[in-house]
Amino acid sequence: MTRKNSSESIVAEAHEYDIITSRREIFLHSYFDGEEESGVDYRVANRFLKNIKILESISEDPIVIHQNSIGGDWECGMLIYDSLVTTPCPIIFICHGTAASMGSIIPQAVYKKGLRLATENCCWLIHEGYEEASGTVKQFNSYHEFSKIAMVQMYDIYCDRCKGSGKFFKDKTERETKSYLKRKLKSKEDWWFNSSEALSYGFIDGIFGSKEYNTIEKIKETWRIKK
Repeated sequence: MTRKNSSESIVAEAHEYDIITSRREIFLHSYFDGEEESGVDYRVANRFLKNIKILESISEDPIVIHQNSIGGDWECGMLIYDSLVTTPCPIIFICHGTAASMGSIIPQAVYKKGLRLATENCCWLIHEGYEEASGTVKQFNSYHEFSKIAMVQMYDIYCDRCKGSGKFFKDKTERETKSYLKRKLKSKEDWWFNSSEALSYGFIDGIFGSKEYNTIEKIKETWRIKK
C-alpha cells in the first residue's frame, strides 16, 4: 500500500467508523439528526463498544479517546463508562470542544492519574439532568425512581474523582465535597466552567497542549514510566 493510499485509508476509517485502528484512537461524538444533535445515544454507545473491543482484541496497548460531547442518555453513557472501567488497556482520554452533562461523567471512568485531559478551551457543564418519559403514571413513577438512583450514582462518581485529584477539594472530606457539588448544582441548575477550573476541581488531570501534555506520544511515554 502506498503512503497516499494509507493516508486515505486512515481518513476513511476515521470518518466512517470513528476509529483509527493503526494508531489506536477512537473518536467519541454525536450525530446530527436533521438540524438537531443527538448526543450520546444507542448509536454512539454501540459503535464505541465495538471499537474498543476491536482494539482490545489486537493488544493491551494504550487507547486514545477523543471526545466532543454535549451529553446524552444516562444508560448509553454508562455503557461507555463501564467499557472504559473494564478494559484491560490503559486509556488516554482527551476532551475537545465540549464536555457537557454525560460528556463530563464519561472521562471519570479513567482512573489512572494523569490520563484525563482536556484542551484549554474545552467548555464543561455538569447538572442533575432532565427527565423525559412517556407512558402511564406508573411507568413515569418507575422512571422517576430510577432517575433518583442515577443521580446518587452521578454524585458518587464526581465526588470520588474530585476528592482524589482536585486541588480545590484536597483538604475537604467526602461529605464536604459532595455537599459543595450539590449546592453548586442546586443554585445554578446548569454549572458551566472552563478547563482550568475543571483541573482545579479534579474533573481532569491536565491540559492537553501544555508543556507536560503537549503530545500524545509524550503522554504514552509518561504512562510507560509510571506503569
